Amino acid sequence: MKSYRKIIEVVQDLDLENQVTKRLDCVVCGKRNTLTITRMEGKVLWNCYSASCDVGGVSDAQYSRQNITDIIQLENKKEKEESFVIPEYFVRDVTRSHECLNYLNEFNCMEIFDNNPDRFCYDVKNDRLAFMTVHQGKVVGAVGRALKYGMKWYRYDNSHIPFIIGNNEDVAVVVEDCTSACVVSHEATGIALLGTNLLTEHISYIKPYKKVIVALDRDATDKAVDIQRKLAIHVDKCNVMILERDLKYENKDTIKDMFNETI
Repeated sequence: MKSYRKIIEVVQDLDLENQVTKRLDCVVCGKRNTLTITRMEGKVLWNCYSASCDVGGVSDAQYSRQNITDIIQLENKKEKEESFVIPEYFVRDVTRSHECLNYLNEFNCMEIFDNNPDRFCYDVKNDRLAFMTVHQGKVVGAVGRALKYGMKWYRYDNSHIPFIIGNNEDVAVVVEDCTSACVVSHEATGIALLGTNLLTEHISYIKPYKKVIVALDRDATDKAVDIQRKLAIHVDKCNVMILERDLKYENKDTIKDMFNETI
């Protein structure tokens, strides 16, 4: 009870504004910079990250310690997403790399590159074509495609924001990788999950579209059906497209024909 009073006194002294988090020394265990206090929607939540301290609570509501930890971690994650810094070894002029140009040409992305040059960079250090992840007009991350050797795909940031490209505000096509997202963006907005798993964080970026088409590789059809079921409760229309082959091998005309009836 004494520890609770100490926390309340600190909270009152801080007088936090809504959606603001403060980290400071714990007034109970004394550990340095382990106490986090957050004000959200009229409630104040606090939690000490020290393993030996059990301080955690919320004013005017009953939240578990895990609830508080999850909320604070979400706030911290948002800060990380917004603070992505483009590596100094990224070159804006992708045309400096013949391998980058060859890749863009091979997978029918050159027109997309010409229209959106700011969405691509060349990672000279790791020899990768980097697809820039943008949210609300700001670069928040990047995904690199190996041009020769090494792991095929590499994510440079820790966010769960999907790679989104295209100007269709009504129709989105959910795909596995950035290349496929670029290919389908001729006809719809491409949204790359960067894998075959739909994360909870992805849903908020997909919900605004009136129609969503899930188009994963043929060997991931079961995953596509599962994703469709999860998205169907959030969008007006959501369908699965069974692919004969990977979308990134299709040209612009084929993509138009494929999605003509669906869209």
